[in-house]
Amino acid sequence: MHATLPARELDPTGRACQNWPEGMVARYLTVAGATVDITQRASEAYTSTPPEKPELMRYYRAHQVVDLTFTAVCQGCRKKDISEYAEIDADRVETFLDEQADRCRNPQGWAQKHAAQCRALPRP
Repeated sequence: MHATLPARELDPTGRACQNWPEGMVARYLTVAGATVDITQRASEAYTSTPPEKPELMRYYRAHQVVDLTFTAVCQGCRKKDISEYAEIDADRVETFLDEQADRCRNPQGWAQKHAAQCRALPRP
């Protein structure tokens, strides 16, 4: 009697798909078959920093914020791009990320552009 193996999904190159590591938010396939992986790390929420100028204190509202770091790494040539954002309102993280996608400096834009050009083969 033979055991039936579960069906494996294949990526566009015909290789079996792997589970993404913890914290990975996007993966782009390069022209040579490597991947550019984007991971996100968020700090624990903390209270926002009050302004240094006393005259601005009347506008200050203490609220929970987080620091976000996105790292895009090519698994072929090992180039990387790091984007850091400090004191993002914890209640507006998703909105902030949508707004950043429209700006020129974002990890997805770098990863997509790099994946379209990188010819380094995937590392074994």
